Amino acid sequence: MTQGSSQQEDVELVFGGAGFIGRATCAALQERGWRPVVADTTVATALPGLEAHECDITDLDQVRAVVEKVRPAAVFHLAALLGTDTNADPVHATAGNIMGTQHVLDAAARAGVPRAVYASSIAVYGDQPDWGDHVVTEADHGRPAFMYGWHK
Repeated sequence: MTQGSSQQEDVELVFGGAGFIGRATCAALQERGWRPVVADTTVATALPGLEAHECDITDLDQVRAVVEKVRPAAVFHLAALLGTDTNADPVHATAGNIMGTQHVLDAAARAGVPRAVYASSIAVYGDQPDWGDHVVTEADHGRPAFMYGWHK
């Protein structure tokens, strides 16, 4: 697809769409009359009936190929290696959590996708005891307690 090609107006491509938050996001999109399409390393856990594409976000060519094939009106980036996995394999986690994010955004921009949505994590702010009774908001500076929080 080239810059400026037509998007499928009702299609949202959900990277990480077979995960816990991804499945909930896909269900919410369906409830609103949109058509979520899943992109994930394991599509077997995607919601039944959804179009799904196996895609490893650490591979820029795979990410670009699925974005170009689906031609979404929006991409949702929910894919990530969580805290325990990040600590167990920091090199792989960095490839997925940091470079994978760059790949999703690069592919969306290159394909002219007009909207990208990224979900972060409360892990950016660290542990609640570090904040005391203060209600943490997006205006607060992060204090990640472990690598996953720094990645987000």
